[in-house]
Order: sequence, then structure tokens, then C-alpha cells
Amino acid sequence: MPERPFFYGHYLHPRIHKTQILNNTPDLETNGSRIKNEFSGQNSWHTSLQDYISLMDSLLHMLNEIYPLSPSLKLHLCSILEARKVRRRAHLLKAGQVCRNICFIEKGLLRCYYIRHGAEVCSWFMKERDVVISVDSFFRQQPGYEYIQALEDTILHFISYEQLQQTYQEFPEFNYIGRVLTERYYSLSEQRLYSLRMQRAIERYQFMLVNFPDLNGRVPGKHLASYLGITSVTLSKIRSKYSKNKIDCMTSNEISYY
Repeated sequence: MPERPFFYGHYLHPRIHKTQILNNTPDLETNGSRIKNEFSGQNSWHTSLQDYISLMDSLLHMLNEIYPLSPSLKLHLCSILEARKVRRRAHLLKAGQVCRNICFIEKGLLRCYYIRHGAEVCSWFMKERDVVISVDSFFRQQPGYEYIQALEDTILHFISYEQLQQTYQEFPEFNYIGRVLTERYYSLSEQRLYSLRMQRAIERYQFMLVNFPDLNGRVPGKHLASYLGITSVTLSKIRSKYSKNKIDCMTSNEISYY
């Protein structure tokens, strides 16, 4: 049986020629209608070309904040980026599959987990404006051990491993963006390891409240407890101590180990 692709949600748009996006040619009206017709009755969130362009603008703006994008690099990215909607609870990746794409979360929430002794262990969560891959599988292009699942209906932009490498070769400035993103997520990984090894359960919870406060309201308790390395019962007890009237107003510097 052939391996399932990394993404198998609904496409938000057919491939649109880069000159149509940048020059806003008359073909936009025709393409926009075709997109709308294709997704009628499917409860698609974004059915027009202009909606898609708006979504892409958000990604390009994020990249441009790291390093100014040249017009030619923007043109190239517009020509290769694709977008897809993934339904809540659907898996983007399963253990034994190869992570072939790198994606940017426009809207939604994902979790990564692995199976240990028959139980799911959550290793991270990613939300809006985050970049998502299964690190070892993606960079080695080999089957991995991780699962990536949507916790909410999610919209993603993505390119393949081959397209990423081609972009690095053709546009040296994009290597700087890639380095900054790699450093950012390596730092997050180190914080995660430090928290699990050196902090008590209540300290891990405090750190999460300060650095990732929205996870507390968006992630189901059982997944959050797994991520913090505690049981659901322990999480419930900790939450009771940190109710709205008892939250310790600590700064990130007081909680972070930096």
C-alpha cells in the first residue's frame, strides 16, 4: 500500500501562476470563481483567490521580519508555496512515514507526540506563525517515530524538502532566514529539555503560563499533562492553586532559566 502523503486535507486553491499573484491580472476573476465553485458545499474557510493572497502575505511578512526579502525571492516563494486545510484530529504525519514538507501555520494548533509503552507522550505544540516539521525525519528524509496531529481545524502553507534546498541554493539570503528559524526552535527545544530535567511540576506549569499562556486554554488537559510530564490529576491540583484569584504574577525572567 503506498505511503500516505504528508498532508491529505483539502487544498485551499489550485496552483496559481506567480505573475497572476504579483501583477493582479484579469485572470484573477476567473480563477477566483473556479476556486469558489470547486469548494462549494465543502465548508471551505477561504474560497477566493484574494483570501489566499492575504494568507500568503502573512507568511511573507513574517519572513521579511527576519530578513528583507528581495522581489525575486518573493516571486519564487509565491510560485512554489501551497496551502492546505487540515481538519481537527487529522494526522499530518504518522510514525514510519517520511516528513517531506515544511509548513507554516496560518491558523490552528498542532501537537507532536510519540508512543512509549503503549501511551502517547506529547513533545510539543505549534500554533499560528510557527514553522512545523518532524526534525530528524525531515532533514534526513528518513522514516520517523513522531506523529503530528491537528488539535484544531488548521490552515498551513508548505513547500517540500527539495524546494527548500533549491531555494537555499538560488537565494543565499534565504539561508539566513533558515538559520534564524533553526536557532529559534533549537532554543525552544533546549528550554523544553531543561524544564523536564531540572524543574518541579509546578515550575514547569509556571513557565508554560508565562511563555505559552494560550496553550492552557486551547490544549486538552490530558495532552497538556503529558507535555508537562505529569498526570492529569496532578495538573488539576496545580491549576486549582493557580486559579484566577491566586496566580503568582511572575515575570518571564523569574521563571526562565536564562
